[in-house]
Amino acid sequence: MPRFINIRRGGYVAAIVGLCMLPWNLLKSSNSFTSYLSAYSVFLSSIAGVMIIEYYVIRRGHYRVADLYSASKDGWYYYTYGINFRAYAAYISGILINVVGFAGATGRDVPLAATRIYQMSFFTGFGVSALIYYVLNRIFPVPGGLGSPESSDRFEEVDLSGYDYVPGEGYGHGGSEGESGERGSIAKSDAGSARKVDDDDVDVKVEPVKK
Repeated sequence: MPRFINIRRGGYVAAIVGLCMLPWNLLKSSNSFTSYLSAYSVFLSSIAGVMIIEYYVIRRGHYRVADLYSASKDGWYYYTYGINFRAYAAYISGILINVVGFAGATGRDVPLAATRIYQMSFFTGFGVSALIYYVLNRIFPVPGGLGSPESSDRFEEVDLSGYDYVPGEGYGHGGSEGESGERGSIAKSDAGSARKVDDDDVDVKVEPVKK
């Protein structure tokens, strides 16, 4: 997809779609604008529920940046042919619970209970999508998720893109570092990874000071 839709073409597509939505109609009255904001929260709440459960509960803060750019079936984010059906099912479930109340906001006759649920659309959508996503991940586990070897009992924000890292213990537990103390030291890069820097690879040149 990035081969055909670059940043410039994507901007043109977004501009055309925005014009087709007739956004100026949203500002005709305060009632239409608040209705739009309420409807917008229905979709955002379902997305937020999935994202928060994924990061804080399922992954425990672990992620793999390298797998985001890989189509390998062994990657964390390959799921089922590249589609995470758990997330879609949870997202749609969070929207459906508010659909009837949304219809009532447009002038349709709906039960009072649906109206009350829609008035708390963010919390209801968030709670339903989060619960459904957690249950589906329990039934259909994912690589790096709950119960996998990479999972941890505590929350840690760390990239596990093939580095020498043991969940709950940190970097450098493979036995190669710290045995004799003869070769180099551990230096962390800006990406949060750890690598070994040999003293022999560091060249220091000292030039005389000219007066």
